[in-house]
Amino acid sequence: MELHKIEDVDFSISQNGDMEEHINLVWKEGALYISMKNIVLTDGKKWYDLPIGELENVQVISENPTKLRFQLPSLEVIVSGKFAERLMALRHFLLPFLHPKREQLMRDNLPILLKFWSLGVTTPIALSTLLPLTLDETKKLLSVAREEKLISDTGELTEKGLKLFSHLERELLQNLEVTNG
Repeated sequence: MELHKIEDVDFSISQNGDMEEHINLVWKEGALYISMKNIVLTDGKKWYDLPIGELENVQVISENPTKLRFQLPSLEVIVSGKFAERLMALRHFLLPFLHPKREQLMRDNLPILLKFWSLGVTTPIALSTLLPLTLDETKKLLSVAREEKLISDTGELTEKGLKLFSHLERELLQNLEVTNG
């Protein structure tokens, strides 16, 4: 198994679920590696393999310092490193492996994308960082939003797009003076 080092990290591993025994490790200093099938963490003494095929989610849970949460069926791993761009690149690399039904995931995130859009987050790179989508998927979802007339040609959220929001969300946007509707 060939490993490629991503970053020196601090990490914590917690067991979740309804199991009788729980493993809760304190933060350890170590390194994060990736192979063709695993993400590997080590503290120099012990090696922890996280099979990529079993990953359920990879989320950014903190931006400063950057922290990623890897979720597996009965395990949660939080990783923090000095170089945010390396951890973000790893997250984006892993996203396509997480959800075999990416089209459904994209559709589920359309209302969230529109909320960010209405608040002024309109660049595909920024949106892909906030959503569990790759940059290409975010661009594709923006095209869908325009094709479905949820976003106008001028970049404004349309009345049809606003209908995807709850009454309370529309009121909040109005109070923030983001929309007139």
